[in-house]
Amino acid sequence: MPESKQDSGAKIDIAELYKITVEEEHRELETHHKRVSFFASMISALVVATFVGVRFAEQWFELFILSALPALIIALCYVGEGVSKQFYERFLAAVTMRAKIEQYLGLTAERHLEYPSNSPTITYWLEEPFVPVRNLQSRSEGFDYLESINWSKDRLFGGYHGSAKKLFDWIRYAALGLVVILLLLSLLKLIELI
Repeated sequence: MPESKQDSGAKIDIAELYKITVEEEHRELETHHKRVSFFASMISALVVATFVGVRFAEQWFELFILSALPALIIALCYVGEGVSKQFYERFLAAVTMRAKIEQYLGLTAERHLEYPSNSPTITYWLEEPFVPVRNLQSRSEGFDYLESINWSKDRLFGGYHGSAKKLFDWIRYAALGLVVILLLLSLLKLIELI
């Protein structure tokens, strides 16, 4: 079926939207990484401050006050995890938008291009779609997603956010242990005074 001029113009607009969507996808993922790095840096600084403080603490109340730093680490982990999730959701939204546009533009369909056998053109992978096959497989993976939101929800706690969540969970448990240790040390020093 021949395309009308209006359809051709729409495809040009869609191609521009595709470009913007790919840029947005990259920007959201980069922002996700920067935010996780920011929180990891803040947490590292607080861990160093805690250990330096413990090294120089002499009184029970100093250790007691220092237990606030690991508590702050725990709070930062919760905030960092939330921020990571927010940007990863935006990244997944851009991925689904890109997938829709790729399908609309025909980039996911198999191609059947033929060149004459005596053509000097080197031909590579003529049958494969333009979109990498791994991307197409990850969009289905044995499930029939009727809506992109369901695909995004299934992937929300995997990928980069899943790794960030595990990191923040691990740090949160370590910080909780540090709070307990500092409180016990504080209590032991207080008992020594009595």
